[in-house]
Amino acid sequence: EIGDLVRITDEAVKYEVVKGRPNIGIIMSKAYCYIETHCEGHEIDASMVELEHWCYDIFFADEVSRMFPEDFIEPIKKEKK
Repeated sequence: EIGDLVRITDEAVKYEVVKGRPNIGIIMSKAYCYIETHCEGHEIDASMVELEHWCYDIFFADEVSRMFPEDFIEPIKKEKK
């Protein structure tokens, strides 16, 4: 949800998705879908592949990272008092 704290996954750190950024952020948008289309060859009848990514806009330190993949974040659990 918007306003929730999230942590960057170890996988995102491994692939340097968040290079030079803090590893904790705040969700600034609802989830939205980003679709990439790739062609599997140069021929006119080559297959097209669509890749679907669920993304969020996330606030890290002093900037918003747009289209941050859901696969690279995990929620920080709220403590019950």
